[in-house]
Amino acid sequence: MMNQELYMDLSIIIVNWNTGKLLVECVRSIHKFTTGRSFEIIVVDNASSDDSVQMLEKEFPEINLTKNTENVGFAKANNQAYSQAKGKYINEISLDTYLLHLYYRELVLPKEKYMILRRACCF
Repeated sequence: MMNQELYMDLSIIIVNWNTGKLLVECVRSIHKFTTGRSFEIIVVDNASSDDSVQMLEKEFPEINLTKNTENVGFAKANNQAYSQAKGKYINEISLDTYLLHLYYRELVLPKEKYMILRRACCF
């Protein structure tokens, strides 16, 4: 349930550099397994020279996409995304992550314990 409200439940941040196929698969899995909450996906592309941006814009035109003209690094790109986030909760997700279940419902809904979900790792 993508939502462009002023505020929403969850902002999902992804930093990309030259990994278009992984990025698209990651975003597909987010759409498939993120239900019951309003959310936004914020992608910051660090001047990719592959077709990452074109792939993302074609399949997911609603995504908040920042296209850097140079690779500003992972930390600065995350800061760019954080400054745009409208979610009550924020989660940075690695673009090589593929959700396999209702991850955010399980992570965020139980009494909403944390204000910012900085990292969630897969093992």
